[in-house]
Amino acid sequence: MKANLRTHLMGLLLLALVAQPAFSQTAGGGLQKDKPIEISSDKLDVLQAEHKAIFTGNVIAIQGTTNMRAAQMTVFYRGGNDSAAGSPTQGQGIYRIEAEGSVVFTTPTETAIGDKAIYNVDTDTIDLVGGNVTLTRGQNILKGTKLNYNMATSRSILTGGGGGATDVTGTGKPARVHGLFVPKSDPKPAGKQ
Repeated sequence: MKANLRTHLMGLLLLALVAQPAFSQTAGGGLQKDKPIEISSDKLDVLQAEHKAIFTGNVIAIQGTTNMRAAQMTVFYRGGNDSAAGSPTQGQGIYRIEAEGSVVFTTPTETAIGDKAIYNVDTDTIDLVGGNVTLTRGQNILKGTKLNYNMATSRSILTGGGGGATDVTGTGKPARVHGLFVPKSDPKPAGKQ
């Protein structure tokens, strides 16, 4: 228990040192740019020279009403005035989070699951990939092999795959996107059957 508390506090300290809004979005999607990110895990390895922190074991990242869970998360951050490779933004802050192992990303209105997720802070996008990526909104369920979610616009693009992925029907055909859309049912007036 004491080790978990220490890991949790170290994660908060690390994020305070490299704080930059992540999981950012305008109102409506449940993501709040002005809220801190809290990450807890069973273990934390900080590789200062490489500007990254690796959280392992039951990792939970929370910002406001949005959260991401995974077996492992690697947080990449800028140090001082040097910039990340290929990143136009300079200064301190998180620029990328990679999550692996049964990734679950939730907002107040939707849940997405996949094998791996890559959150790019600079472009405000998250990519979930895996053999069975699932996006659930209410009773509606969408399945594919890759989900690109733009947090600024709340736009989701789900693709079926390629690269050897096969259809969920077991036919051996290339993977396709599948959707189940449940219509809203009108409540019956009182006394009518």
